Amino acid sequence: MISGGFCEVSNNKITFLVESAEFGSEIDVDRAMRAKERAEKRLLQAAQQDEKFNRARAEAALKRAMARIKTAKNI
Repeated sequence: MISGGFCEVSNNKITFLVESAEFGSEIDVDRAMRAKERAEKRLLQAAQQDEKFNRARAEAALKRAMARIKTAKNI
């Protein structure tokens, strides 16, 4: 699972520059599930209080947690 970054293809070579990367076998699914639940709660709170900045942060956290869970389950 990768989180944010860029990919460059040049001369039959691929280079990835990412914020973070994890193998599915190294992901703690329970921790990722807790992170998902926290992000969902923050997303609801931000929507109720019309906080665009906190909403964007919660959406990003939720996407990361869901990607980690999906990656871990596909191993």
